[in-house]
Amino acid sequence: MLARTTVFAFPSDVDTFGYAVLEAMAAGVAVVARRSAAVPEIVVEGETGLLTDGSDASLIASVEKLLDDPGLAHRMGEAGRARALSKYNAELTTAALVEVLLEAKDVFDARAGS
Repeated sequence: MLARTTVFAFPSDVDTFGYAVLEAMAAGVAVVARRSAAVPEIVVEGETGLLTDGSDASLIASVEKLLDDPGLAHRMGEAGRARALSKYNAELTTAALVEVLLEAKDVFDARAGS
């Protein structure tokens, strides 16, 4: 379903990471999202999507901009897909998780030994 979408609008300010944003990007869909939580770290403004201040007017204007320029939406979608697959793939996220867990283990071991 996402692959047939031109623009993915994500107005939420309560989703702390933005998995839905990553799913849209991985499907090659340009993203319009509110500038909040981790979203600005995921969406590169003007490259993989557009970030808004959260107002209805800015959200609508950004969605309309991409609907009025399908070429821009397509380019952003392709860039988003490349970013999602290269930066947020299973190998990288698993390695990062293992690193955090090993650091936590080291802290625990240090405290237990003192």
